[in-house]
Amino acid sequence: MQASALGFVIQGLRRISFCIGAVRNGPGVSKPLRCAHRPSTVGPSGIEYHLERQSNHQMKRNDTQQARLKLWRERVIAHTQTLVAKAGHLTGRKLPLPAVHFDLRGQTAGQLRIEPGGQARIRYNAALLLRYEENFVARTVPHEVAHYAAFLCYGRRIKPHGPEWQQLVQALGGDRARCHEYDTEGLRARRTRWFAYHCRCGEHALSSIRHNRICRGTRYLCRRCGEPLRAGPALHCSTPDP
Repeated sequence: MQASALGFVIQGLRRISFCIGAVRNGPGVSKPLRCAHRPSTVGPSGIEYHLERQSNHQMKRNDTQQARLKLWRERVIAHTQTLVAKAGHLTGRKLPLPAVHFDLRGQTAGQLRIEPGGQARIRYNAALLLRYEENFVARTVPHEVAHYAAFLCYGRRIKPHGPEWQQLVQALGGDRARCHEYDTEGLRARRTRWFAYHCRCGEHALSSIRHNRICRGTRYLCRRCGEPLRAGPALHCSTPDP
Protein backbone atom coordinates (compact mmCIF):
# COMPACT_ATOMS: atom_id res chain seq x y z
CA MET A 1 0.00 0.00 0.00
CA GLN A 2 2.79 2.39 0.93
CA ALA A 3 4.76 1.46 -2.22
CA SER A 4 1.70 2.11 -4.36
CA ALA A 5 1.18 5.54 -2.78
CA LEU A 6 4.86 6.42 -3.24
CA GLY A 7 4.74 5.46 -6.91
CA PHE A 8 1.64 7.60 -7.39
CA VAL A 9 3.42 10.62 -5.86
CA ILE A 10 6.52 10.15 -8.07
CA GLN A 11 4.37 9.89 -11.18
CA GLY A 12 2.56 13.10 -10.22
CA LEU A 13 5.84 14.95 -9.73
CA ARG A 14 7.02 13.82 -13.17
CA ARG A 15 3.83 15.16 -14.76
CA ILE A 16 4.26 18.52 -12.99
CA SER A 17 7.90 18.75 -14.17
CA PHE A 18 6.85 17.96 -17.76
CA CYS A 19 4.13 20.62 -17.70
CA ILE A 20 6.54 23.26 -16.38
CA GLY A 21 9.06 22.38 -19.11
CA ALA A 22 6.36 22.62 -21.78
CA VAL A 23 5.31 26.07 -20.56
CA ARG A 24 8.89 27.38 -20.46
CA ASN A 25 9.77 26.00 -23.90
CA GLY A 26 6.50 26.82 -25.62
CA PRO A 27 3.50 24.70 -26.59
CA GLY A 28 4.25 21.43 -28.29
CA VAL A 29 7.93 21.42 -27.17
CA SER A 30 9.04 18.63 -24.88
CA LYS A 31 12.61 19.75 -24.12
CA PRO A 32 13.83 19.31 -20.55
CA LEU A 33 13.57 22.32 -18.27
CA ARG A 34 17.34 22.62 -17.90
CA CYS A 35 17.68 23.33 -21.65
CA ALA A 36 15.09 26.11 -21.76
CA HIS A 37 17.64 28.99 -21.50
CA ARG A 38 20.47 27.43 -23.50
CA PRO A 39 20.95 29.40 -26.76
CA SER A 40 20.72 27.26 -29.85
CA THR A 41 23.54 27.61 -32.41
CA VAL A 42 21.74 25.52 -35.00
CA GLY A 43 18.71 26.53 -36.99
CA PRO A 44 17.39 29.37 -39.15
CA SER A 45 17.62 32.02 -36.43
CA GLY A 46 21.34 31.44 -35.93
CA ILE A 47 22.05 31.55 -39.67
CA GLU A 48 20.04 34.73 -40.15
CA TYR A 49 21.88 36.43 -37.31
CA HIS A 50 25.25 35.41 -38.77
CA LEU A 51 24.34 36.74 -42.21
CA GLU A 52 22.97 39.95 -40.75
CA ARG A 53 26.18 40.48 -38.78
CA GLN A 54 28.25 39.96 -41.94
CA SER A 55 26.03 42.36 -43.87
CA ASN A 56 26.40 45.07 -41.23
CA HIS A 57 30.18 44.58 -41.21
CA GLN A 58 30.29 44.86 -44.99
CA MET A 59 28.14 47.99 -44.90
CA LYS A 60 30.44 49.62 -42.34
CA ARG A 61 33.45 48.68 -44.45
CA ASN A 62 31.88 50.20 -47.57
CA ASP A 63 30.94 53.36 -45.68
CA THR A 64 34.51 53.70 -44.40
CA GLN A 65 35.92 53.20 -47.89
CA GLN A 66 33.56 55.78 -49.36
CA ALA A 67 34.53 58.27 -46.66
CA ARG A 68 38.24 57.69 -47.40
CA LEU A 69 37.66 58.07 -51.12
CA LYS A 70 35.76 61.32 -50.60
CA LEU A 71 38.56 62.72 -48.44
CA TRP A 72 41.31 61.83 -50.92
CA ARG A 73 39.29 63.01 -53.90
CA GLU A 74 39.01 66.42 -52.28
CA ARG A 75 42.76 66.46 -51.64
CA VAL A 76 43.53 65.48 -55.24
CA ILE A 77 41.23 68.18 -56.63
CA ALA A 78 42.74 70.82 -54.33
CA HIS A 79 46.30 69.79 -55.22
CA THR A 80 45.44 69.77 -58.92
CA GLN A 81 44.12 73.33 -58.71
CA THR A 82 47.20 74.45 -56.75
CA LEU A 83 49.59 72.97 -59.31
CA VAL A 84 47.64 74.44 -62.25
CA ALA A 85 48.02 77.89 -60.68
CA LYS A 86 51.74 77.22 -60.14
CA ALA A 87 52.16 76.06 -63.75
CA GLY A 88 50.45 79.23 -64.93
CA HIS A 89 52.89 81.30 -62.88
CA LEU A 90 55.85 79.38 -64.32
CA THR A 91 54.70 79.78 -67.92
CA GLY A 92 53.44 83.32 -67.55
CA ARG A 93 49.94 82.35 -68.65
CA LYS A 94 46.63 82.21 -66.83
CA LEU A 95 45.62 78.58 -67.16
CA PRO A 96 41.95 77.68 -66.68
CA LEU A 97 41.14 74.96 -64.18
CA PRO A 98 40.50 71.60 -65.86
CA ALA A 99 37.60 69.31 -65.14
CA VAL A 100 38.69 66.49 -62.82
CA HIS A 101 37.12 63.03 -62.91
CA PHE A 102 37.81 59.81 -61.03
CA ASP A 103 36.41 57.42 -63.64
CA LEU A 104 39.66 55.93 -64.91
CA ARG A 105 39.88 52.15 -64.54
CA GLY A 106 42.44 49.46 -65.16
CA GLN A 107 46.16 49.88 -64.49
CA THR A 108 46.59 53.50 -65.63
CA ALA A 109 46.94 55.94 -62.74
CA GLY A 110 46.06 59.15 -64.56
CA GLN A 111 45.19 60.48 -67.99
CA LEU A 112 44.79 63.81 -69.75
CA ARG A 113 41.89 63.58 -72.17
CA ILE A 114 41.40 66.13 -74.94
CA GLU A 115 37.84 66.30 -76.22
CA PRO A 116 37.10 66.91 -79.94
CA GLY A 117 36.18 70.51 -79.14
CA GLY A 118 39.55 71.13 -77.51
CA GLN A 119 38.38 70.95 -73.89
CA ALA A 120 40.77 69.11 -71.60
CA ARG A 121 39.96 67.06 -68.53
CA ILE A 122 42.13 65.08 -66.15
CA ARG A 123 41.07 61.57 -65.20
CA TYR A 124 42.35 59.76 -62.11
CA ASN A 125 42.14 56.13 -61.05
CA ALA A 126 40.16 55.96 -57.79
CA ALA A 127 41.29 52.39 -57.01
CA LEU A 128 44.98 53.33 -57.15
CA LEU A 129 44.26 56.51 -55.22
CA LEU A 130 42.86 54.44 -52.33
CA ARG A 131 45.86 52.12 -52.46
CA TYR A 132 48.59 54.75 -52.44
CA GLU A 133 46.91 57.92 -51.14
CA GLU A 134 49.77 60.35 -50.31
CA ASN A 135 52.14 58.83 -52.85
CA PHE A 136 49.46 59.12 -55.52
CA VAL A 137 48.94 62.81 -54.72
CA ALA A 138 52.68 63.51 -54.75
CA ARG A 139 53.48 61.66 -58.00
CA THR A 140 50.44 61.24 -60.24
CA VAL A 141 48.89 64.69 -59.82
CA PRO A 142 52.03 66.63 -60.93
CA HIS A 143 52.43 64.18 -63.81
CA GLU A 144 48.97 64.91 -65.20
CA VAL A 145 49.02 68.65 -64.47
CA ALA A 146 52.29 68.89 -66.39
CA HIS A 147 50.58 67.20 -69.36
CA TYR A 148 47.71 69.67 -69.07
CA ALA A 149 49.97 72.74 -68.90
CA ALA A 150 52.17 71.48 -71.75
CA PHE A 151 49.12 70.99 -73.95
CA LEU A 152 47.81 74.50 -73.29
CA CYS A 153 51.21 76.13 -73.77
CA TYR A 154 52.69 74.13 -76.65
CA GLY A 155 49.76 72.40 -78.36
CA ARG A 156 49.54 68.87 -79.72
CA ARG A 157 52.76 68.76 -81.73
CA ILE A 158 55.12 68.11 -78.82
CA LYS A 159 55.99 64.64 -77.58
CA PRO A 160 53.86 63.52 -74.61
CA HIS A 161 56.92 63.05 -72.38
CA GLY A 162 59.27 65.34 -74.23
CA PRO A 163 61.52 68.09 -72.81
CA GLU A 164 58.63 70.55 -72.42
CA TRP A 165 56.72 68.14 -70.21
CA GLN A 166 59.85 67.09 -68.30
CA GLN A 167 60.69 70.69 -67.47
CA LEU A 168 57.18 71.36 -66.21
CA VAL A 169 56.79 68.20 -64.14
CA GLN A 170 60.14 68.78 -62.46
CA ALA A 171 59.19 72.39 -61.65
CA LEU A 172 55.92 71.13 -60.14
CA GLY A 173 57.78 68.76 -57.84
CA GLY A 174 56.93 65.57 -59.69
CA ASP A 175 58.89 62.65 -61.08
CA ARG A 176 60.03 62.63 -64.71
CA ALA A 177 59.42 58.88 -64.99
CA ARG A 178 57.10 58.06 -67.86
CA CYS A 179 55.22 55.23 -66.10
CA HIS A 180 54.28 54.61 -62.50
CA GLU A 181 55.51 51.70 -60.39
CA TYR A 182 52.33 51.05 -58.42
CA ASP A 183 51.27 47.51 -57.65
CA THR A 184 48.30 46.88 -59.94
CA GLU A 185 47.55 43.32 -58.85
CA GLY A 186 43.84 42.65 -59.13
CA LEU A 187 43.24 45.55 -61.52
CA ARG A 188 42.24 44.49 -64.99
CA ALA A 189 44.39 45.83 -67.81
CA ARG A 190 42.54 47.27 -70.74
CA ARG A 191 43.44 45.79 -74.11
CA THR A 192 43.77 47.94 -77.20
CA ARG A 193 43.68 46.79 -80.78
CA TRP A 194 46.17 48.43 -83.12
CA PHE A 195 45.69 49.26 -86.80
CA ALA A 196 48.29 49.87 -89.47
CA TYR A 197 48.29 53.20 -91.31
CA HIS A 198 50.82 54.58 -93.73
CA CYS A 199 51.93 57.80 -95.34
CA ARG A 200 54.60 58.76 -97.83
CA CYS A 201 57.48 58.27 -95.41
CA GLY A 202 56.49 55.12 -93.57
CA GLU A 203 53.99 53.14 -91.53
CA HIS A 204 52.21 54.07 -88.31
CA ALA A 205 50.36 52.00 -85.70
CA LEU A 206 47.17 53.70 -84.52
CA SER A 207 45.06 52.54 -81.61
CA SER A 208 41.43 51.55 -82.02
CA ILE A 209 40.42 54.90 -80.50
CA ARG A 210 42.10 56.92 -83.26
CA HIS A 211 41.03 54.40 -85.88
CA ASN A 212 37.39 54.91 -84.88
CA ARG A 213 37.84 58.68 -84.98
CA ILE A 214 39.19 58.42 -88.53
CA CYS A 215 36.14 56.36 -89.48
CA ARG A 216 33.99 59.22 -88.16
CA GLY A 217 35.83 61.81 -90.26
CA THR A 218 38.86 62.89 -88.20
CA ARG A 219 42.14 63.31 -90.11
CA TYR A 220 45.59 62.60 -88.68
CA LEU A 221 48.71 64.02 -90.33
CA CYS A 222 52.20 62.58 -90.25
CA ARG A 223 54.51 64.77 -88.17
CA ARG A 224 57.42 64.20 -90.55
CA CYS A 225 55.97 64.57 -94.04
CA GLY A 226 52.66 66.28 -93.20
CA GLU A 227 50.56 63.92 -95.32
CA PRO A 228 47.27 62.46 -94.09
CA LEU A 229 47.52 58.92 -92.75
CA ARG A 230 45.91 56.29 -94.96
CA ALA A 231 44.51 53.00 -93.73
CA GLY A 232 46.44 49.80 -94.22
CA PRO A 233 46.03 46.20 -93.05
CA ALA A 234 45.02 45.72 -89.41
CA LEU A 235 47.52 44.41 -86.91
CA HIS A 236 45.95 41.37 -85.28
CA CYS A 237 47.60 41.78 -81.91
CA SER A 238 46.59 43.21 -78.60
CA THR A 239 48.88 44.95 -76.16
CA PRO A 240 48.11 46.62 -72.84
CA ASP A 241 47.85 50.38 -72.67
CA PRO A 242 51.09 52.08 -71.64
